[in-house]
Amino acid sequence: MSVPEGRARTLVPEAAAIVARGGIALGTTRLVAMVETAAAFFRIAEIARAHPRLCGLTLGAEDFATSAGIMAEPEALTMPKQMAVFAARAAGIMPLALSARSPSFTTSTYSGRRSAARAGSGLSARRSSIRARCRS
Repeated sequence: MSVPEGRARTLVPEAAAIVARGGIALGTTRLVAMVETAAAFFRIAEIARAHPRLCGLTLGAEDFATSAGIMAEPEALTMPKQMAVFAARAAGIMPLALSARSPSFTTSTYSGRRSAARAGSGLSARRSSIRARCRS
């Protein structure tokens, strides 16, 4: 789910209510929030804590970069991705696809991909109880 500007407080609970109206019990269907705008980014901690059905958070890097008026390059996206990791971890949910570098931003060589993977490993989600929350 993408969280449009100004809808952080309402969109996740609305989506959860739709799922609940369908008769799906809490704990059987989880939601993942994707922050894609500069305005929503400044509410990322609030978004991460928006509802008990939320189990993951990610930053839509390309759309976020466009909204922020920056290039979608690793150097420009490192801090926003780190903030998404911190917000998700503080809320007890899983940060998803938030490696610092993406192979699409690096050279197509083996060494370029390998260095991108190493650079992003510090931001990747570790095996923990957070993963269990997304499975329950």
